[in-house]
Amino acid sequence: MGDITRIDTVQQYCDLFEVEALHPLVSVVNCYEVQPIRHSKKLYNIYAVLLKASAAATSPASCTY
Repeated sequence: MGDITRIDTVQQYCDLFEVEALHPLVSVVNCYEVQPIRHSKKLYNIYAVLLKASAAATSPASCTY
């Protein structure tokens, strides 16, 4: 079995995608602008929020009652 890559910091995550980390705790990565990463086993010990391109239009928080 292959080794598992551990991602413990935002900097490590940004290094994986080869993007600049503008802040040590928060970063934004546009996956349409980066090279695809090679498939391998990864353990992400960080939080991530993933948004679709149309997320603003379908977000329940944007509903008015």
